[in-house]
Amino acid sequence: MPTSMPEEWGKSGASLPFSIEVDVTDTPISASDERVGNEARAIEPQCEQVSVTGFSGAMRTPVESGGWTLEEGQLRFWLEFPEGSTRCEDGDTCNVWDLAPGVEFAGTDVDLPPGRLYFETDVVDHAAFERLNKEYLAARSSAWQAKEKVDAWEKKPAPVWNAAKNAWVVEETSPGFLEEQRQRAALVAARKAQEEADEKRPKRKDLSRDAGQWPRGSPTRWLGAKGTLWIKRNGPFARLPFGVGYHYTRLGTWSAEPVEPVETFWTMAD
Repeated sequence: MPTSMPEEWGKSGASLPFSIEVDVTDTPISASDERVGNEARAIEPQCEQVSVTGFSGAMRTPVESGGWTLEEGQLRFWLEFPEGSTRCEDGDTCNVWDLAPGVEFAGTDVDLPPGRLYFETDVVDHAAFERLNKEYLAARSSAWQAKEKVDAWEKKPAPVWNAAKNAWVVEETSPGFLEEQRQRAALVAARKAQEEADEKRPKRKDLSRDAGQWPRGSPTRWLGAKGTLWIKRNGPFARLPFGVGYHYTRLGTWSAEPVEPVETFWTMAD
């Protein structure tokens, strides 16, 4: 994935975890964004500051509202971090994006750059999730039935006692050459249909712990278990038209859970 992060950024393997509680509204906002899209709706932090676990412990940094869109199963939204979080262990400001002093110290090579941060992840409507799982189960059942038909004559049956021959014999169970080929072809087709149905359905492990409404009052939805966090990086020609001089760089990952989860078959208590 293309990136313009300094080589020192994240070299130690350190992370900068933080959490934010937000209100997802259906209120249109006038601001637009090239990456998120037009007709964005408001997403507002419940607190004006967020606690970031930095290089010398927890610290507070301002966070401001942004906008979100949901199109074709992809959720995108932004939040503003006007100051970022760039404090080093020794208390001095260090910004590895500009290669400032201090990046050589262990644990100080990850910062949250100031600006607009972009959050992106997949979204699956619960109704579609249930439908795709039912289609997979139906395809799997058909594949099992097709396999049982082939196994009935392909596997060597157990010997049975033949009184007329006064011996144990293995009875012929083959349905005939043409029927064998038809049943084998049906098994191949059924297995392919099962694989295709499995590829289409979202996997439970790839989704959020709980389902919820985004926004409130909307159909029940699942978010992806691990979304991506991005920032816009400007270059020397950032002000030229057609986006020349900037690109988006991935900072890390994020996840979200609903404050008011909706109980589903997948989340019911035992």
